[in-house]
Amino acid sequence: MKHWKNIKIIVYVAFALSMLGFMIDIGELDPNLFHNILDISMMTLIIFCLGLFIYFIVFFLKKMRIDKI
Repeated sequence: MKHWKNIKIIVYVAFALSMLGFMIDIGELDPNLFHNILDISMMTLIIFCLGLFIYFIVFFLKKMRIDKI
């Protein structure tokens, strides 16, 4: 699987951005631990899906360009 390394990088970046956003938004901290974990997980999932979508669009555009040359 040649995409595995890039997918792991996208996951790490998504998690890092989610944690950064959580730390910036610490002013309105919810005392419920489950809710905080759910917030971080959902933001990681959203950022990951967006990053994966962009990654595969770029990958397929590059592949189409190489095939036409």
